[in-house]
Amino acid sequence: MTERDLFNYALLAVLIFMGAIIQSCKDDDPAPALPAVETHEISSITQTSATGGGTVLSDGGAKVTAYGICWSTDQEPTLDDNFSTDGSGTGEFTSSLINLTSQTTYFVRAYATNKAGTAYGDKISFTTPARTLPELSTTEATNITRSSAVTGGNITSDGGAEVLARGICWSKNPNPTIEDNTTSDGSGMGIFVSSLTDLGADSTYYIRAYAINSVGTGYGQEISFTTSGAELADVETIEVMNITMYSATVSANIATDGGADVTERGITISNDPNPVVEDQSTSNGSGTGSFTTEALNLEPATKYYVRAYAKNSAGTSYGEELSFTTLAPTIPEIETVEVTDITSNSANILSNVLNDGGAEVTARGITWGYNPNPTIEDASISSGSGLGFYTTPFNDIEPSNTYYVRAYATNSVGTAYGNELSFTTLPAELPEVSIADAKNIGKSSAQIDASVDNSGGASVTSRGICWSTSPMPTIADNFTTTGAGVGAFESSMDGLSGETTYYVRAFATNGQGTAYSQELSFTTTALDLYTAGYVMDENDKQMPAYWKNNMLVTLPLPSGAVWGQGNSIYVDGTDIYVAGYVNKTTHESAVYWKNGIAIPLTTHTDYANARAIAVSNGDVYITGHDNYRAVYWKNEVKTTLHDLTSGATDITITNGDVYISGYLYKNGETKSYACYWKNDVVTELTDGSLSTVATAIQVVGANIYIAGDEFHTGAPAEGKYWVNGSINSITATNPRTYSISISGSDVHVSGVDYNGGLPQAGYWLNGTSVSLQSPDYFTALDLIIYDGSIYIAGTRTNGAIRSSVIYKDGTILSETFDSGARGLYLD
Repeated sequence: MTERDLFNYALLAVLIFMGAIIQSCKDDDPAPALPAVETHEISSITQTSATGGGTVLSDGGAKVTAYGICWSTDQEPTLDDNFSTDGSGTGEFTSSLINLTSQTTYFVRAYATNKAGTAYGDKISFTTPARTLPELSTTEATNITRSSAVTGGNITSDGGAEVLARGICWSKNPNPTIEDNTTSDGSGMGIFVSSLTDLGADSTYYIRAYAINSVGTGYGQEISFTTSGAELADVETIEVMNITMYSATVSANIATDGGADVTERGITISNDPNPVVEDQSTSNGSGTGSFTTEALNLEPATKYYVRAYAKNSAGTSYGEELSFTTLAPTIPEIETVEVTDITSNSANILSNVLNDGGAEVTARGITWGYNPNPTIEDASISSGSGLGFYTTPFNDIEPSNTYYVRAYATNSVGTAYGNELSFTTLPAELPEVSIADAKNIGKSSAQIDASVDNSGGASVTSRGICWSTSPMPTIADNFTTTGAGVGAFESSMDGLSGETTYYVRAFATNGQGTAYSQELSFTTTALDLYTAGYVMDENDKQMPAYWKNNMLVTLPLPSGAVWGQGNSIYVDGTDIYVAGYVNKTTHESAVYWKNGIAIPLTTHTDYANARAIAVSNGDVYITGHDNYRAVYWKNEVKTTLHDLTSGATDITITNGDVYISGYLYKNGETKSYACYWKNDVVTELTDGSLSTVATAIQVVGANIYIAGDEFHTGAPAEGKYWVNGSINSITATNPRTYSISISGSDVHVSGVDYNGGLPQAGYWLNGTSVSLQSPDYFTALDLIIYDGSIYIAGTRTNGAIRSSVIYKDGTILSETFDSGARGLYLD
């Protein structure tokens, strides 16, 4: 072994020995402990925050990497709860607790963390206060004018809840609140500025800043200030226009109100300069802005001075003065247009006043004569006043004569004439007369419409009708005279015999003789009046019944029935049919009577009713409802018209077609549809947006007429009628319709109108109400037009008093007590 090797071994041994010594020293170091920390008291406690802290007393032999506080509503808060991190190392520290909840108890501990773990200080607790109203102050008012001021406020505390709204409230009374006038100036804390506008001049106002949080509304201190006084309004007289002889239009503008309300404005006008309101003036409302007014009742050709004015609390101010001169009038401008309709004794003169010359045309007409250039000093005919076209009848002149005519018009300036026209009348002839119609034919009387269409050029001194039971009557037979002259007239024939054929001609007589019209014939009638309904018997039982010419026929009750009622009546030859229903205690059954014999239509225990009856070619048709379904029976065989809730109200047969009115409901819907069926095929009249019912039907030619009702939730019903599906309204307060009848182009509807809760007879002609005698408490249930007369049947019910009433032409024909009328038939 060399010396070098010995050295290396010795060096290695030294190094090993020294390493062993160093390791021995390390094994003797102690392990670190948890830090020592104490918790400080909580301060600066608010609703949502507080200040805490602590002191790290010892690091436990290892570096403290984090310290702070932790808090919770639980009693042992840890770092798993809310905590703050406020540094590292040892020593005293301060912490902030945030996002707290008001009126809540919290538990707090300081903590410190080193490599050995986390140590906690003592536990302390505190409670956050309740939220309060915001705290704020009101800023003094500045920039004060007549109508505005600037102020504001400063919100120094939100009371622990977000300030949702802030601003200024003001009033003319102390202690204003947000119930008075307010501004809205954002939200949150801090200073804000607010502008007050639309204030009154020379007025003291009280103001307070306000702030609103979830607790309520807080107010700053009250401050008062007074606005400056009002000034006169700024007025402009703009323009005078549309100047006539008697009027002019003036436009003006109130530019500013001077800081006080303009209570009156208008114009003043005078014949002298500088007019004031004590002169002639107009009043055109109040406030600022432009307006236009009329200066009326002026004098022609006169100079006027005009100024606009405005009044406020400071006084009356005027605009600049304008002047104008009214126009001077002239005579009118007029034209004689043409001569028309020339006969042997008359003509019509068409004229036109083109311009009134600036003065009202007080008279106009024609002048005429046998020589040219007639004036009003000659003969004249007046035709009213004013502008425009007018026609002057020129009557009672001579046949085969030449006449000169001129139109004239007069105003305050004078009389103007139109151009001259001339014409020659025709030679005289016999009159032309025509006969139009025989109407209101009864058993002993009739009325004749006739007309003298042309006088023949000579005055018609007599006109009328003549008649006989033989053709071609003359005035040597029976006759009446009805005035004189041309035009339509109506004559009456009285004292006639029933069921007799009469021949009638109109006549007219002038200086040439008597002329006759074409011949007209008619046959008088024998009228029977039938009514269906009920009568109370001696035991106060309601019995079905009908009347013929006011003679009572009581109908028998079928087996099991306790009372009944007739609804409709029809006469076919010698057979009398009545449709109705009877009550069997638990239900009502449909029934009809033929010549007094009861024929049940239903035998089950459901409710049924026969509402209307008609007979055609020996077949008996009855309509109504059975178990709340619309049905009709033909010769007692039932047909159901609708499978859901529905009802049939009236029936008519025309040219073999069966028409039935009524209503229906659709599946799942709550509003009824007014409708009608033709040969079992339904036609809906309404869209279902409102409940509607068709109550009566009549067919005339190709036209279908239907009456009905429209119902409104929470409002009165409305009466309606349809013509070929086109709806028309009835003038009434709260009507119900029951019958419809047609006369020519006129539609007649009967029913009842609940006017203020009082039932009154309803009768409407083309939708317009027609009054009846003693209408109170009366329901008009059926209506027929016969020979030009209007027959209405119905029932008057006033408490326990009931009566059947028949009207003819609006007057009561008969009234029978302890009974009720529902159906009507005339034969």
